[in-house]
Amino acid sequence: MKYYVYGYYGFGNYGDQLILETIISTIAQKDCNAEFFIRSFDQSKKSLTTNNITYLTFEKFLMNPTKRLFNFFKYVRRHLKFLKKCDYLIIGGGTLFIDKGKFSIIFVLLLIFVLYCKFFNKKVIIMGIGIDLISNPINLILMKHIFKFSDFISVREIFAYDYLLNFRLDSNKIILSSDLIFANNKILEMANQSLLPNCFVNTKPSIGINIIDYFGTSNCNDVLRLKFKESIHKLIDDNKANYNFFYISLQEDIGNNDNFMYDELSNKIEYIHLTDETLPQIFNTIDYVITMRYHLALLSFLFRKKCLIINHELKFSDLSLELSIPSIYIHHFMYEDSAKIISYLINSSQCFDNFKLSKLKYKSLKNFLWLDNK
Repeated sequence: MKYYVYGYYGFGNYGDQLILETIISTIAQKDCNAEFFIRSFDQSKKSLTTNNITYLTFEKFLMNPTKRLFNFFKYVRRHLKFLKKCDYLIIGGGTLFIDKGKFSIIFVLLLIFVLYCKFFNKKVIIMGIGIDLISNPINLILMKHIFKFSDFISVREIFAYDYLLNFRLDSNKIILSSDLIFANNKILEMANQSLLPNCFVNTKPSIGINIIDYFGTSNCNDVLRLKFKESIHKLIDDNKANYNFFYISLQEDIGNNDNFMYDELSNKIEYIHLTDETLPQIFNTIDYVITMRYHLALLSFLFRKKCLIINHELKFSDLSLELSIPSIYIHHFMYEDSAKIISYLINSSQCFDNFKLSKLKYKSLKNFLWLDNK
């Protein structure tokens, strides 16, 4: 079978790289002749390089500011050419359905792809996704139809599950699962073993901090962006006598990247980019995590490190409840006393039991139930 996979791939995001690995490896276990066509932003950021994987890097057409309508149709035509070869359209995982109150062309593209598949009698699978609160009315209508014409839907958050039930869809095709990374055997084995030696020698407890340019990209506000930067500096300056800080990045340079503040923090904090190679060493080195990335919070749970989430999207509220990870809303974080923030993290009661992990892995494998009905 041939599979067209649409997701947030090719941005060098480590969490989404792990999602893609999980999708491909799990399908390949059941379909040894599987071929994959991956929608990807950048060819150089590809994570898997086997003969059965083709990366489709047509995003440049949408990025071109001239001849936008012409480039849009060119982009769609290129993708449909490959989609026609495939038996399945897979949309997932991660939070692909998000709009921040603005019209998003992604909803139009996805509906075109879905309708094209239905016309040619191809299966549409939406798996392991999150859904933010969609406030633009056009996006909402488009999203309803995307899900209406899909054959299988699995969502990782209870909010998304309830959201879809309100669309009056066929409830038999909607499944509440968990994030796809919980079915990634490579990561689960790393977390269980974590045998590699420390890459740093620490005399003080260490805190890994991850931040994104939220007020410079997702919710643009120059005043709040400056205030947020000040709060990060204050957090480090006020607590560096008692803690070592490390700057952890999951996505560099492209899009909503994590390293936007590193230049101004480079004299205070050491930088580490998360990869398969650095992952075990990082979690052997740090004791605590403060993060704005969903998958770093999830990895902290797997590696049994106390974590504090800086909450800036709906998905973090669900993750916080499911994994018992404390969170603080980003606006509160900026104005809260830094010592209280650290105390909230250090003194939090976080449970890392194997039963909960087994349950999450079981739920994650539900994302692939459609494979049993091929």
